[in-house]
Order: sequence, then structure tokens, then C-alpha cells
Amino acid sequence: MHPKLARYLVELGRTVSGSDAEFRSRPLVNANICSISPLSHDAHGIECALIYAEAGMPVSFMAMPVMGTTAPANPMAALIVGEAEIVSGLVLLQLAYPGTPVIHSNLVTQMDPLSARCIIDVSIPVGNAAVQMAKEVWQVPSLGGIIGCSNARDIGWESGMVDGQATIVTHLDGADLSGNTGILDDAMTLYPENIILIHETLERAYELLHPFEFSEEDLAIEVTKNIGPRGHFLLERHTVKNLRQMRHSKILRQPVKGGGERDPRDVALEQYKKIADTYVPKPLPKNTLVELEKIMAAADREAEAIKS
Repeated sequence: MHPKLARYLVELGRTVSGSDAEFRSRPLVNANICSISPLSHDAHGIECALIYAEAGMPVSFMAMPVMGTTAPANPMAALIVGEAEIVSGLVLLQLAYPGTPVIHSNLVTQMDPLSARCIIDVSIPVGNAAVQMAKEVWQVPSLGGIIGCSNARDIGWESGMVDGQATIVTHLDGADLSGNTGILDDAMTLYPENIILIHETLERAYELLHPFEFSEEDLAIEVTKNIGPRGHFLLERHTVKNLRQMRHSKILRQPVKGGGERDPRDVALEQYKKIADTYVPKPLPKNTLVELEKIMAAADREAEAIKS
């Protein structure tokens, strides 16, 4: 974003929050500023970051060193390049506006030797190391070093495999935010139904990794004794109670009349359309909407002036 337009973004956030103090205490938006590998920053990006920092808006510095082109062809060497870029930005903001909320994001990628494209979802565990750097060395929040399947052209086997793994590993490595999950086609395309499908993977990752407690009642020893060998538990109250408490996927294993199961992608798209057609967000006050229109009109005039 051009620095002259960055201030309008801040004003929009403040207007919706109701005051500068409220915006600072709970910012409605944060900025993501990408560094330029190797070891550089874009002038407009830094100028915008300083404007956001002055307003108390969180700023994420994201490095994306590409092993083989904009970084050495070695995971740890590329990690170092990215860390230098991120930390230089974080230090600059702290010098200018001490206490500015910041976010660390080092997404090490690699060059595809067959096409020279950037492989974003690398399988090398350097992303875990990036999260450790953020949390243990710099002690700032981390926008996941493990990112989702940005390279797949469409929803399918590749996207399911990579996004499924990414959601689990992001939980395991302790990242505060996941990165790029659900965005495909070199991070340029978002299929609406993929929002629902990714939600399913996140639910499964949570269930697999979330600790749970159990009591003696949960062991159901007496129920098992009463049923005995070769019996069944279908009619037990214990079964009804506990089945209702379990999460059942609304995407997978959806039956089709006459036999078979529906394609999960079709189910997800149907659910997305239903949400899009029926969800009505809480409206903003009329005076707030009027003020937002004024800010946008001023920003449009500024944008036209910049173009000319």
C-alpha cells in the first residue's frame, strides 16, 4: 500500500472501534509487511509500517527467502537470511515507537529446479525452527513457520495432504497464527468451499492434539459387564448420551439416497452458499457508516492524485 493511503486504513479502524484508545487496546486490523530477500526492505512497506506502529496497530514482518534464488540453498542458511530481515524491521519499529505490537513470520521456501517456481509448502522442518526463533529467541508472537498448500492449482489430493499436515504441525510447533492455510494456486486463489474444508481439518487437528481428561465413569466398566460377551451397546443410555457429545463431521460420509456418499467438496460448497445467503452481520451504527464513507471518499481522491 502507498504510505499516503496507509493513514486512511488507520482511520477506518479507529472509526469502527469508536476511539483511538479502543483501537489501541483491541486493534481490528493488523498489517503484514513483506521484506525483500535477500536482506532488504521496500521503502513503501517500511513507511507504512511506521504509520501503523505510530497508531498502535500490530505489524507483522514476513520474510520469504527462496532457497536457491534469494537465499542460500540450505534450510538453516535461508532461515538466517529471513531472521535478519524480520529482526531489522522489528528493531526499527521499537526504536521509533517503543512497545509497538509486532508479529514474526519467517516462511522459508525453495526453488523448484524443474520450473524455477517458488515451492511454498516445503516439507523440510525449517518452519518449526522459525517458530522457535520467534517464541524462544525474540519472544514475540509467531505467524506460523509452517504454511498451508499454496502451490496446488485446485482442491484435491495435494492440497488435502499438505493442509492436513500443516494444521497439525502448526499446533505442535506452538505458532500463534497459521499461515496461508486454504489459499491455492501460488497463494492467488481462494475457493469458497475450501474455507469449509479447511475448517474440518482444523477441527480434526484440534481433536487429535487437544488434551482431555477422563473419569471412572468414562471407563464404562459396569455397562460393559452388563452387556457381556457378544452383546451390543446400541440401546444403552450411555451410548446415546456419549454419541451426542461427540463431534460428527458434517462434510464427510454424507449419505446419498439409494446408496453411496456425497463428494465432500460438493457438501462444503453447499454449506458455504447457505452461510453466504443467510448470515447477516451486526450492522454498524449509521453515524459510523457515514464517517466510513467520508474516509473512503478522501482515500479515493488521494489514490487518484497518486496515479496522476
